[in-house]
Amino acid sequence: MFAQALQPQTVEQRLATQNRRMAKINISIMRDDRFALWSGFLSMGTIKILDKDFTARTNGIDEEYSLSFIETLTDKELAFVRLHEMLHKAFKHLKVYNKLYKQDAECANKACDYLINYLLWEADPQGKTIALPKIALFDAKYKGLNSKQIYDLLRKQKQQQQQQGQGQGQPQQGQGQSQAQGQGEQSLDEHMWDEAEGMSDDDKKKIEEQIDTAIRQGTSWQVRPYSRTSTTTLRRFASGT
Repeated sequence: MFAQALQPQTVEQRLATQNRRMAKINISIMRDDRFALWSGFLSMGTIKILDKDFTARTNGIDEEYSLSFIETLTDKELAFVRLHEMLHKAFKHLKVYNKLYKQDAECANKACDYLINYLLWEADPQGKTIALPKIALFDAKYKGLNSKQIYDLLRKQKQQQQQQGQGQGQPQQGQGQSQAQGQGEQSLDEHMWDEAEGMSDDDKKKIEEQIDTAIRQGTSWQVRPYSRTSTTTLRRFASGT
């Protein structure tokens, strides 16, 4: 009996466990006044946990999570990642910044993540509900900037490093980057830009309507002062300003 209890779970059992866990995470987010305002975005699109090798990703409406990745996360870290994907949708990143992605995919991905990660950390700096994963990009110097402004800074820095590398050899990994709290240098998730661009006009219009409805709902919920500020933030970044 004891030996049976130690047998590894099947993939199906692991998926079931993580799906139940994700449902609990959603409830914890909705119960926190700082994030309840954003709950409308949590139910947008399909949410899938897959036994594949990646971290997390979204195409601007649907979300996918790697089983092996989320198994490494604490509940607070998973809540952070869940909200991270939701904010990509809320801010319409895969539509608004598609031109930046085509110009420099690396800087576009990082810029969107720096923005979201700082906003989430700022919303819950004490870690009551969410916690910044160790691999997440984070730098307080980007406070108050939108993704385009962060992109411009990252691209300028990248170009400077490339110029220095041509004359002095390649710079060390992470050179010139101010990484707060020892966070990683890669994007926390994948951004499915090409899939988002390939959607039909009807699908894009429906997504726009769902996002706008969720933002309007947030305006009328009138929870706590921080949440009202968050609504303003959503509307600002969803417009790409």
